[in-house]
Amino acid sequence: MKLFFTLHSQNGEIQVEKTGPETYTVTLENETYTVHGAWLNEHRLNVLVNAESYDIGIESLNNGTYALHFYDGTIEVKLKEAHEQVPEEELETEIDSVVDIRAPMAGRVQSVTVRENDIVKADQPLCIIEAMKMQNEIRSPSKAIVEKVHIKEGDTVRPGQTILILRSLADEK
Repeated sequence: MKLFFTLHSQNGEIQVEKTGPETYTVTLENETYTVHGAWLNEHRLNVLVNAESYDIGIESLNNGTYALHFYDGTIEVKLKEAHEQVPEEELETEIDSVVDIRAPMAGRVQSVTVRENDIVKADQPLCIIEAMKMQNEIRSPSKAIVEKVHIKEGDTVRPGQTILILRSLADEK
């Protein structure tokens, strides 16, 4: 997977390939590293790079920006997958409002088809919730950016539970 990043106002590219269970090959600035990673919990990752161990706290801020907390400090990095690259004029589109997408019924999340920071079109499928052997497709009400995904496949949801948060984008004038 190719990622673009911004760190300290500098842009770069990083290539990440999974090579085994919890093992990745990471290429950054023409240097290749073997990285072993294990999630300690939802927000904490332990990585081993060239025999050096790092415990990293990961905090999602907004718009693909993350705070990476190390024992000796914090850095902010903005990440964007290569397929997510969007023309600048689209990113600067006027924002209408924040929209909570709520589960319309109790059920089990069968699939989630979007990730945080994806740009979705009006009526685009976001997820499928299965209830009483029926599959209910939840769709985007408008063109939007996915701000937060509160569910994952297999989760059980209750009626009215917030499952996604979208930031609606104004249509071009």
